Amino acid sequence: MHTFNESQYLALYPDVAAAVKAGAFKSGYEHYQKYGKSEGRQPNGLSPRERAVFHIIDKQGTGLEIGPSHNPIAPKKKGYKVQILDHCSANELRAKYQGHGLNLDNIEEVDFVWQGQPLPELIGKTHYYDWIIASHVVEHIPDLISFLQQCEQLLKPNGVLSLVVPDKRYCFDYFQPLSTTGMLLDAYAQNRTRPSAGQVFDHFANTATANGQIAWSTNYKGGGTRSFTRFSKPIRNGTKPIQLMSTPMCIVGVSHPSLSL
Repeated sequence: MHTFNESQYLALYPDVAAAVKAGAFKSGYEHYQKYGKSEGRQPNGLSPRERAVFHIIDKQGTGLEIGPSHNPIAPKKKGYKVQILDHCSANELRAKYQGHGLNLDNIEEVDFVWQGQPLPELIGKTHYYDWIIASHVVEHIPDLISFLQQCEQLLKPNGVLSLVVPDKRYCFDYFQPLSTTGMLLDAYAQNRTRPSAGQVFDHFANTATANGQIAWSTNYKGGGTRSFTRFSKPIRNGTKPIQLMSTPMCIVGVSHPSLSL
């Protein structure tokens, strides 16, 4: 049985916090009793994703969250001793997601803006963090092996790397072939810092939706439907443009990996 936590419940569900502020409910607990419990909301503010991510992590330790964007798992406002690494600054993230119906207050101040350089070089530390979290990030990394090696350099000897990776059966990657070990080795050997032209093409050529959504529940019956993408600009392979005609068109909780390749 989970204990109800008022402050964490309101922090996890901004819509409830707004309703309480507007006087629709006396408290988050009242909302939980009337509606939240039947809706499957978490009484202690910890979502199933958070419970999985922190399963073997010491939350009192020093952490790094990579790519939290507008949905951090370990926000500083919840008391986590964490630094944030993302692809652009907090102000740039707010501008990017303006008008998308998201709570921009959830965007954390970014400590490190990553532009593809090695992580220890960017951060300036090694063997410093007790834990690193990356949710829905590794599927975008051009060179996964180097990423894992660099995370190992950042972690203390008993540190934990906790990854959340989407299941391709329930998202826009439905028709994408599974990545092979050979693909990872090629990316590593080429020291890849951005996707290849072929990977960019495959992404758009195989994009799927279900009922117009790019992600869907495990309860959804049936698979994805192919989208149709028109390439209006050439894909570039290095400096060489590849002109294309119109074409019809994912490891959770890895602990401290060690790769020597």
